[in-house]
Amino acid sequence: MRTLLPSGSGLLALLALVGCDRPPTTPERCGCPVLAHGVQLCRGDDCGPCQCLPFGDPTEDPVPETTFYVHPEGAASAAGTEDAPWADLDWEALDAALATGPVLVLFDATQTWPETIDLLRGDDGSNRLVLDGGTWEATVDQPRAIVPGLSTGYEDIARHRITVRGFEVTGSEDKGVYWRGGDEIVLEDLVVHDNEGSPALSLDYANRTGLPSTGFTVRNNHVFDQRGECIYIGGSEGEDLDSHADLVLERNLVHHCWAPLTSEHDGINVKDRIEGVTVKDNVVFETDWGIEVASPARVEGNLVFDVGRNGFHFSDSWGRGMSGLELSDNAVLRPGEDGLYLGAERLVWEDVTVDGLLVTEAGVSAIVAAANGGLRASMDRLVLVENAVGLDGWGDPELEVARCETRDNDQDDDGAADNALSGCTVSEIQVGDLEPSAGLDGLWLTDDDPWRQALPRRE
Repeated sequence: MRTLLPSGSGLLALLALVGCDRPPTTPERCGCPVLAHGVQLCRGDDCGPCQCLPFGDPTEDPVPETTFYVHPEGAASAAGTEDAPWADLDWEALDAALATGPVLVLFDATQTWPETIDLLRGDDGSNRLVLDGGTWEATVDQPRAIVPGLSTGYEDIARHRITVRGFEVTGSEDKGVYWRGGDEIVLEDLVVHDNEGSPALSLDYANRTGLPSTGFTVRNNHVFDQRGECIYIGGSEGEDLDSHADLVLERNLVHHCWAPLTSEHDGINVKDRIEGVTVKDNVVFETDWGIEVASPARVEGNLVFDVGRNGFHFSDSWGRGMSGLELSDNAVLRPGEDGLYLGAERLVWEDVTVDGLLVTEAGVSAIVAAANGGLRASMDRLVLVENAVGLDGWGDPELEVARCETRDNDQDDDGAADNALSGCTVSEIQVGDLEPSAGLDGLWLTDDDPWRQALPRRE
């Protein structure tokens, strides 16, 4: 069945959240029963249960032909062996070793480095460099080396085929993890927090650097307590230039991104003209927008809650449009404004699909579909509960709505009941206790999560 939203329905007039001091809760890292990043949310001395995001399968490393060791009290002239470690990375020796085979570099996990680790690979060959801060000497109490920043520097030089894994990145006077450009990059199992510069973890704009990068993976990381953006992937800023490709953001725990007097503190922000974007199985909360994407993407299995404005925000204000956007099995709990915003503001979007979406307690609308350009979308397995407005928008979006259950959404601004949306059924659907948002097992994104149980099964 096809439903056309009436022109001029509009959003409710509310003051937008344009900045905030620190969020009302504070995060405390906690131990997990499985390989995972965990956090407790505390209000004063009142802390909730430990909630954990289990890791996805890590990237498989090649067998190293050469292994080097690094210790902050090593010697610059050392051989880089376990008995005679380097004090810092010796890039001349590393490039020479990479010319002959894969290289592994182990940092002492019990140590804290005094300065940013510069990632200055000059070899352009096919062999992979793995930098590991969580293996050598790692213990339960000290599981990862602590460094005040990881950076490729600001020269327009691509640094290719590097895996960075197992570090705690904190105390940087600049960004936490910064990549200028490079192909086949993996940033995995990092804990990034309390760095001065924004974003906490980023890939720079391709149009600024002239370095469009292919294959950039950000997986199994914990990014939090950031003044500014948490994870930020630059695009082309609307310029008709090649941007990045093959971007994967997966299983990242992102929260407590904050900034006073500005709205620039989103959890995950992916900019325009990037080809082949996957945003999967991330948990994002206490940010401004939760997940913003300006490139066609596959967005699957993400949980966003307690954000200041929109849970998911998709717009074509810079890019080539969002035709082919796929959203499946996502949830937004208690967003300050909209759960899902689809803004075809300039261009026509074709073949947009939303299959499996729960939105609860949205301050403005569960779903906004705006089509100044044009928007054709199919929607199935929607659950919209206790939102100020169920579905709103403007222009002439064409929405094919199949299964849709609603309960206790208020009326929109023209007095028409949201539950009258064709394809939606008023029901007594219950979504369980959504705070905490993990189920009884304490693990996010498992079958006992109440928000997952609320989504109708696929036919």
